[in-house]
Amino acid sequence: LINETSPESRRYRILEYNIGNFTGDGTFDGYAGNDLQGYIADWAEFIGSCNADICLFCESRRWIDAANTALTTPALFSKLYNNISDWDIYDQSQSWTWPWRVAMLSNVQQKEVVKNDTDLDGSKYIKSVMTLNGVDVCVMVVHLQYGNETSQIQKRAQEIQALANLTSGYSNVIIGGDFNTRSLTEMNALVQAGFTLGNGDVWGDFLTQPKPTPTYPVDNVCVRGTKLKM
Repeated sequence: LINETSPESRRYRILEYNIGNFTGDGTFDGYAGNDLQGYIADWAEFIGSCNADICLFCESRRWIDAANTALTTPALFSKLYNNISDWDIYDQSQSWTWPWRVAMLSNVQQKEVVKNDTDLDGSKYIKSVMTLNGVDVCVMVVHLQYGNETSQIQKRAQEIQALANLTSGYSNVIIGGDFNTRSLTEMNALVQAGFTLGNGDVWGDFLTQPKPTPTYPVDNVCVRGTKLKM
């Protein structure tokens, strides 16, 4: 990230990851094994090994475990980062939580935090402004419409266009998330809005879902701005 008033540019590492509701199999029940502390330690080791300045997580369950005893933020996230914003829909009367949450972790202060689903017609995002190397940067984490049906692809296209519109007023922007794109051509609205794609640009295309044999390039980090280079 470049700042003309600073003697040097600075590199920031962004980690975008779909946690899979701590199951990894497309469900949202949470970890059901018999070594919860070891499981949490494995996640801490993985996240720590990435050495990221900002983490943009999708499908982050409110609790890590299926028994709903270990809250994700105090048990894991806050051990690693000072500032956590998450989308937390919870009905205490039913012990129910929306499973496909998004979360934003950083040591830099997150200002002007917005948590919204109406702008993307039901898909969730968190948006904040972070001052990085003296530059205000709009940072977003998103989890867009899933599926390969025509209606789902059309809805995703509307959401991606909405992201371009939502960020048009910011000079420097980072968007990361599980876009659920079946083809990277679905990202054209962001490319036309000036974004560089981490997945699908000069670095090549990366298939990231489903495991163990990925078929779709669903995950991405997108950058736009006069001060930002991927």
